[in-house]
Amino acid sequence: MVQARYDRAQQACDRLAQHGSDLQAQACTATVDAATGQAGRAAITFERALAADPGGPRELHLWVLTRLAETRERLGDASSAERAYRAALALGLDDSYLLAAYADFLLDQQRPAEVLALLKDRERNDLHLLRLALAGKALKHDRAAAWQAALAARFDAARQRGDTAHQKEEARFALALLGDAARALPLAQANYAVQREAADARVLLEAALAARQKAAAAPVLDWLRRSRFESAVLQALATRIEALP
Repeated sequence: MVQARYDRAQQACDRLAQHGSDLQAQACTATVDAATGQAGRAAITFERALAADPGGPRELHLWVLTRLAETRERLGDASSAERAYRAALALGLDDSYLLAAYADFLLDQQRPAEVLALLKDRERNDLHLLRLALAGKALKHDRAAAWQAALAARFDAARQRGDTAHQKEEARFALALLGDAARALPLAQANYAVQREAADARVLLEAALAARQKAAAAPVLDWLRRSRFESAVLQALATRIEALP
């Protein structure tokens, strides 16, 4: 899924159906459907599969609820997405990805104060620190500059180690916090060469738009056409980029 090889992902789901639980198998296929033009159907599958397995493992329920939340969010159904995010959080598991995804949802909903509450005392995690810095900038928080400086130091240290694991986050940092599209774009491009999920596509589209480099967005625009991936945010960005001269 990370590499957008959806045919291979479906083959893995087919094998899982022979050995896993019904919830695992249905959620696996729904995850592929959500990325290949069947997001509405996928969301219903997630919901029905969860309802049919109320006593399943909490870790699996958290994963499915997070996928459901992201799918509803991409479809533009913010209220349903929030219900799913909150149901996942209510399971009481400490999941870094869930917290980052919900923080991004809150940022898109223009609710940065809730991000600070959600991620309080979580500065040690780079993913969470980025969201804190973004929320802090929006609120002109007195710790915003410190969070931004800490992120800059961590990205510098990673670069010196030859660590490229967080190029997406660094691209977002450069674009949203520094306003440096020239720095953000090559980072987003390098990241998209390895990881091709929605968040990776979004940061490349945003960087290409900010840099007014239509050609740089071509891989994402092609992926959107071929996969039929549904996302109100990505489609809006794509429309703006395609309008560039």
